[in-house]
Amino acid sequence: MQYILTNDEYTSLRDAPDIARYEQEEKIQTLCTMVANHMPVPRPWAGENAEPQPWGCILTPSTLNRSNPGYCDDCPVKNMCPKKGKLWSK
Repeated sequence: MQYILTNDEYTSLRDAPDIARYEQEEKIQTLCTMVANHMPVPRPWAGENAEPQPWGCILTPSTLNRSNPGYCDDCPVKNMCPKKGKLWSK
């Protein structure tokens, strides 16, 4: 059996996997950003009595997240985060 598709139908079928992947990455990024902004991580460089604090996400504007360090070194979700071009300290 042969199906004849319109150009719009063909385009939507062809692009469906890319759209689904993009939507999934957006959901994962949202969850990773929430975890980075709220999950406390140890800070051994801050002294012996330093309490763990959230690392912060580089995608959150620094005006909303004062603990945002500007890089991803100790982010609790750095291995899962789908962000391309992560920033690392020197």
